[in-house]
Parts: sequence; structure tokens; C-alpha cells
Amino acid sequence: MKVLLVSDMYARPDRAISATFFHRQALEVTRLGAEVRVLCPLPAFPRPSEIGRIGPSAALRYDLDGIDVTRVTFPKPLPFGPAARMGGYLLERTLRRQIEVIRQGFDFDLLHGIRLFPIVSSLLPIAAEVGRPLLGLAMGADVHTHPYRSRGIRRLTRRAIERSDRVAAVSRALAREMLELGEPRRAIRTIYNGVDTKEFAPAVEPKSTLRAELGLPARGPGICTVCRVEKEKGLRELGDAFERVSVFHPEAWLVVVGDGSYRSEFKRWVESRGLASRVFLPGACPHGEIPRWLNAADVFVLASHNEGLPNVVLEAMACGLPVVATDVGGTGEAVIDGRTGLLVTATEVEPLTRSLERVVADSTLRERLGAASRARAVETFGWRGSAESLIELYQETVVDHRSRAQEQAVARREDRS
Repeated sequence: MKVLLVSDMYARPDRAISATFFHRQALEVTRLGAEVRVLCPLPAFPRPSEIGRIGPSAALRYDLDGIDVTRVTFPKPLPFGPAARMGGYLLERTLRRQIEVIRQGFDFDLLHGIRLFPIVSSLLPIAAEVGRPLLGLAMGADVHTHPYRSRGIRRLTRRAIERSDRVAAVSRALAREMLELGEPRRAIRTIYNGVDTKEFAPAVEPKSTLRAELGLPARGPGICTVCRVEKEKGLRELGDAFERVSVFHPEAWLVVVGDGSYRSEFKRWVESRGLASRVFLPGACPHGEIPRWLNAADVFVLASHNEGLPNVVLEAMACGLPVVATDVGGTGEAVIDGRTGLLVTATEVEPLTRSLERVVADSTLRERLGAASRARAVETFGWRGSAESLIELYQETVVDHRSRAQEQAVARREDRS
């Protein structure tokens, strides 16, 4: 089976931290016998005078661990004024042109689009034109955030759900939210993300060694979060909770691994509270270095306001860390409250404070939750199982599409007779 994966989030050789989970899933799907090519459209922001005449740039094609990737930019107008309406058209035009080129050497059986809007919604007419089935995968924000920004995005999201041959979600919770936006042709399938449980595993070297190498305090219970440094990741609530915990545990420390638009403001807040010697902001790091940061800590925390199924939670579990996380999206499908970690209400400081204080204060609890986390990650969230579920859905989607095409052909012949 030949699959063309279309995603505006995909690993890049020049950005080692960028969307590696799609690449790892594609590699595992390939190992199971499918042929996968990737088309990655990325927006560029032209000057207003260029919007009417600019076309898609030349594509950049590269090989990444045996996966053939085509990265192409498309002009994306600023999100206001009359030009804003052209964004979807320009993306669709770019995808259509590149897919025509790709088909000349790779006659795919199925289109797999990542994110209902704008990717899957833009692929709908193209899939119909080339006569290939379309599988749309919802990730999180394309369901719980983007459709509520405008009626136009909500309409396009509903169209993606209802007109794709099949749709899937990264968690059952997200699948339920999708049903509030549209009625799919077939039941929504849940395809969990996976984690490499060999790469993400308890470290062989002592925590003291890792902490010294990373510039972290040698002593004290360490708390780690890995995320985009944005307000919706709950960093202000996490900061408030950590400040309260540190009153009773003055040796505790927090490291926030990642970068984003909120980093400067959060850093100023940390300094204003006198926490600069206890809260560390090293910035983003290559994905391959994340296990070191996780294993240097004793507890993992994620205070997000919204999620699909956060891969970093699976990675922390695979490293054998107890997880304290907000019960949003599919997080509660990964973290079993009281067994592999503690779930708390999003956007509220008090529950987060209590749960962090509980695990920071009790090393026996940390060990028990951490061991159960590791076991669950290995048993439930390996990449192999994720890829097998995806291959099965690919096959079902292709068979359904062919059956429907045959039925339509028979109906047309009967109408002519």
C-alpha cells in the first residue's frame, strides 16, 4: 500500500525538535510494509503587494531515514482584511500542484491528512479529483480550539469530518468532541500516539551525573515540564503552584524545557518572585536530548489547558516518572489517576499545588507511580501498536472507498439503461 502523508508538522533535518512523532510513526508504518511519502506545506508571509501574484515556491525534497519528504511553502496572507480569505485557496492550490507532481512517480492508494483544518479541509476536493480515499486525523487544537475562532473555520472543520472517507483522533476524548462538530461517514477510530520505549527509558547513569551535566541542582526533588512555552500550557498556574510547594520544600526545583512566545514574560515573573535560582528555562532542545532532562528529574508535570494526547506525557511515563497533569483531552487515557500519576483540574492552582506537594514529599509514592508509568507505557503506547492500528485503518479506508466507487458505477450504468 502506498500512502501520501500530508502534514504541516513534520520532522526536519534542520530542526531536530520539530514534530518527530509523525516521522517515527511513518517509519514504523514503513517497517510493517507500507510505502510512505510525505508532503509538508509550510506557510510563508508575503508582503501585501505580493499576495495577488505570488505562487508556490520551489519544493525542497529530502530523505529522512528512508522517508521521502517534500517540503513546500505557500503564501499565507496576514489573518485580517480581505486578503485573509485567500489563505485556504492558496494552500489548496499549492497542495494540488505538488500532488500532481508526486503522483507522476508515486501513484498513492490513500491520502492521509494531519489536522482537520486547514490540511484535511484543503485535501477534500483534491482527493475527489484524483479518485483516492482521504483519511483525516484530528490532533487536538483543530477540534477544541480552531473551530471556535470563526464560523468559517467551524464550517470547514465540519466539512472535513463529514466528507472524509474516514476520520480518526489521537484520543477517545477528542473523538467525542469531534461528534459535536460534525457527523462522520463511519465511526471515528482512535489511533493513539506512540513512544519509543527504548530511547525513552530510565537512565543508566545516576541522576546526580545528569544534573551536573545539565547544570541543574544536585540536591532536592526535581520537577520537569517539556512544552511549548505558551500561556495555554498552564505555565503561570504551574509557577504559582511551584512557589507554594517551595515554601515547604525549599530544595525543590523546576525546569521548563521548551521555547515559545510566553518565555520572556514567564522569565520576568520568575525573577520578580525571587525564584530564578530554583526555576530553570534552558529553552528548546533536540528531541534526542529530552530523555536526559526527564531522567534528571523526579516528577513530570504538564499543566495544559487543552490537549489531544500529549506525546511528552507518554515519554515521561516511559522514563519511569510519576506524572502530575491536568485532566484534559486524552491525558486521562494515558495517566491512570492514583496508579501512574495524579490528574488535576485545568487552570486551577490549588489542586495542582496539592498534587505536586504530595509527590514531592513522598519518595515511596514517586517510586510506585513511576514504576507503574513505565509498565503502562511499554504495554500500551509502543509505536508498533500505534502503527498496526493505523495500517488496519488504511486498509479499511481503501476497501470502503473501492466498494463505494463500484456501487456508484453500477448505479450510473443502471441510470443509463
